[in-house]
Amino acid sequence: MLVQGKESVLIDASPDLAAQLERERIERLDRIFITHWHTDHVAGLPELAEPSALCRWPPL
Repeated sequence: MLVQGKESVLIDASPDLAAQLERERIERLDRIFITHWHTDHVAGLPELAEPSALCRWPPL
């Protein structure tokens, strides 16, 4: 995950993606970059399809 200012870029979506987003309080992803299609790099993608995946926290 790269964050600069208000822009965030996800590089690969590991199986623990939801926990990472919550820990870092990431509310929005501007870009997603997948390096290759191995399970340990894409297993977190389905979590992004959930309507509340990035809407768990009130705005700061």
